[in-house]
Amino acid sequence: MNFTPEIDPGAAPGAEQPPEKYLLALYLVPGSQASRRAVANVRAICDELLPERYTLEVIDLREHPELARELHLLAAPTLIKKHPPPEVRLIGDLSNRHEVLAALGLTTPTTSPRGGSYADLAARLAVAEGALDAVAAGAVDALASERAAGTEMIGVHDVDRFFRTLVTQMQEATASLDPTGTVLYANPRFAELVGLTSTEVLGRTLTELTAKPAQEGARALLAEAEHGPTRHTLELLRADGHLVPVSVSAAPLAPEGDEICLVATDLTERSRLLAEKTAANDGLLAANETMRDFIAVASHDLRTPIAVIAGYAELLTKEWATLREQDKREFLAVIDRQSRHLVALTSDLLEVSRIESGELDTRPEPIGLREAIGRCLEAVGQDGANVSVSCPPDLVVLVDPLHLARILENYLTNAVKYGEPPVRIEATRGRGAVEVHVIDHGPGVPPEFVPRLFDKFARADTPATNAQTGTGLGLSIAYGLAEANGGQTSYEPNSPTGSCFRVRLRPADDHQQGMDPS
Repeated sequence: MNFTPEIDPGAAPGAEQPPEKYLLALYLVPGSQASRRAVANVRAICDELLPERYTLEVIDLREHPELARELHLLAAPTLIKKHPPPEVRLIGDLSNRHEVLAALGLTTPTTSPRGGSYADLAARLAVAEGALDAVAAGAVDALASERAAGTEMIGVHDVDRFFRTLVTQMQEATASLDPTGTVLYANPRFAELVGLTSTEVLGRTLTELTAKPAQEGARALLAEAEHGPTRHTLELLRADGHLVPVSVSAAPLAPEGDEICLVATDLTERSRLLAEKTAANDGLLAANETMRDFIAVASHDLRTPIAVIAGYAELLTKEWATLREQDKREFLAVIDRQSRHLVALTSDLLEVSRIESGELDTRPEPIGLREAIGRCLEAVGQDGANVSVSCPPDLVVLVDPLHLARILENYLTNAVKYGEPPVRIEATRGRGAVEVHVIDHGPGVPPEFVPRLFDKFARADTPATNAQTGTGLGLSIAYGLAEANGGQTSYEPNSPTGSCFRVRLRPADDHQQGMDPS
């Protein structure tokens, strides 16, 4: 098609006509591939039909509202012929070649049977469609409708401002992305969620803002969102390195899929509450387990001595006159042993209760360790007769004397009941602490039971353990008493066989400096 430019009648004959200048004014949607393709289409048509005889400038009416008001440009893309002579022509669809040609004046209008122009009708329809698209894109403030009674202004500015304010102020994190996941817009809440400003977050990709383990999920979210609404749970990576769990909903903003709307809900508080709930449930389960263990102890270990005491007491009461003196002494000895066992068991239960409730009365004081070990051996009687001791005479520890006695007694009783001789006690001074080892040469503790060794009511299922009575409280009490005095208890296998129970205590001479935890 040949295009003959319009000749300026005032120009001298033969004078060279200036190049035609066109201004393509439209509302460009940020990041929209459709806008970019439409502008490229206009340039291609102009390059094809107006080579070297035109200039085309593209401006975004968002950045030039005064021009839009001056020319009454509402929504449809507009081609302005600046020279020569000035003309303003609307283009309904920049991607429609026929409409672009009509705006450039390169087609001859076809007259409809009613005397109108088909091109004019198409342009009007295109203007209406463009206006609707602009309203949907939030690109206009008002529409002007020509009626018989005059021009009627239909305001959309207030509605648009309402929704923009709503998105800005909402507590949900909201962003728009292009199909590659690049952030085109983010409200303040989204920027706050990733630890950036609203400006800094623009141009970043969703995968950049997502923790590495969740990046595959972010890519899947973008791929699914091009076809319809979807939802994923991700972890966003804040600028300070912290992870933020979020539930992300995404959907295309338009059927073309040029933009994706993303709404993220912070799950941090929900995760915290869930963790607290889980911890509380675990605590309740542990409390129930402890209660069951206590009931088992109460029903067996408490009932047995009480039943024995009651039985022998009843027999002595009824048969006192007929019983031999030797039988009486034996029965009374049984009652005495069972009473002592009952007192010890009750004492253990009360001690555990005080430790767990934080009501333990702890009064540390400097104690000579060698003398304390000697008193312990005397207290256990015959069980301590064959125990060897290795302890420097100058070792002094800072501990409650009653608690130290109870720890040593529990360790020693455990070694005698469940281990085998020889049994020995070794005390040494280490880095910032004094260590006491109670060692035996028995079968030792099964490896699978070691993690539960210092738990309440814990008893290993071994022949040595099953052959002895016990509540499983002794080592638990030693653990609690050691901690109350700033110490630690631990276990390690003895070589070649047996067990080694350790307690670390604070030395009295440097207790102001604390104890090395290693």
